[in-house]
Amino acid sequence: MSKMTDKLKEWILKFNSGKVWVDVITNEETQRQYLSLFKRYCDATNKNPDELLELKLEGMRNVGTNKEFEAENLHNTTISNMELTDNLKASMSPVVRSFYKHNRRPLNTPKEFEVPTPKQRMPSLEEIEEMVNVARTWRDKSMIWLLTSAPLREGTLIQLIWDDLQPTGDEELPFIINIEAERLKGKGKGKYKGVRQICFVNSFVADKLAKYKAELLGKNIRFTPKSPVFVGYRNGNGKKKEPKEAKALSPSAIRTNFAKISFDAWHDLENKRYSPHNFRDFVETAMEKADIPDNWCAIIMGHKPKTIRGKHYSSPKLQELLNKFKRVLPFIIPTHKQQAPTKQRLQESYKFMTDVAWQLIEMQHTNVKQEIETLEALMQNAKTEETRNILEVQLTMKKDQIKRYKQMVDSKKEINKHPPPQT
Repeated sequence: MSKMTDKLKEWILKFNSGKVWVDVITNEETQRQYLSLFKRYCDATNKNPDELLELKLEGMRNVGTNKEFEAENLHNTTISNMELTDNLKASMSPVVRSFYKHNRRPLNTPKEFEVPTPKQRMPSLEEIEEMVNVARTWRDKSMIWLLTSAPLREGTLIQLIWDDLQPTGDEELPFIINIEAERLKGKGKGKYKGVRQICFVNSFVADKLAKYKAELLGKNIRFTPKSPVFVGYRNGNGKKKEPKEAKALSPSAIRTNFAKISFDAWHDLENKRYSPHNFRDFVETAMEKADIPDNWCAIIMGHKPKTIRGKHYSSPKLQELLNKFKRVLPFIIPTHKQQAPTKQRLQESYKFMTDVAWQLIEMQHTNVKQEIETLEALMQNAKTEETRNILEVQLTMKKDQIKRYKQMVDSKKEINKHPPPQT
């Protein structure tokens, strides 16, 4: 939780009504949003939470007088007159009503602040290329292209790990992503129970991800199959002596990146900007153009089938779904990128990824050597037998590890001396 949220929670817990309310809000992200909006409401009314509740109690004690609906009138006039966007007003009202409701004194028919109809934004393929052209890192370029093939929600995107990209053996769609309900909207609870998202990564996108992996190695960021795919870049772009652990980008960082890329591309965020969610519309529209059945689209989008028939009977096999999605490729890959033979693109992509894998092995080989030197130095200075025993176990494990890495590195050198004949 952020320092700002900690301060807000410290503030709300000073009041009995605040304690009652905040105990009901168990989700940390919801707490952060609710407390921020409620504090702004309290500041605007110049009242603390207990005083707000007392105003409602006073009204209940004076039914039929002008005091009866003072809490409701305060809610209506305060939010109406605050210098907030319509979206924020529509968000603040249910927060204030939640406070009264969970203190068992709900507001009586307060004014409704409607959420304005959102602007429909969907990037064209040409606009996506414009965004990629101004993106400054392969991380951002590959994220943009991934979303054109695998329409992941923002909450799922930050939880994506490298192990989620499972090979298919197919030239055009080399990877499949199969996400369980717990990492999707609703976390598999209630009406979202049993929902899955199954989508694919085409060979064009796989090539961009390979370049991104090389960028990670260049920044000395350590990653494993269980590491998050999209990670934060801190401490500049220079390579550091010590490897850095891969840490997932936050939702706010992703939103900031997309806003910056949109601004760099068109310099007008009011009229043209795109978020990860807009790319879901892009993929869904592409599937409609390719005549993909609605219930198969739902699986790829991570939706629940819309019809009873779809829910019970539309259960395509993975290979059928993969073959059907190939019809979408002409709508999501730039035309000038489709001209090269698919097999050639795939071979180039696999070669690049193989080279990246060897770089990773060599880097890990060097890191383990340094760890062994450190452990040996610690053993020499160990003051107790127990400490030496612990260090000896660790040292044995590291030496076994270095043997395996050395065998792989030696094998690579031997292959380079005697490369196999080209077919």
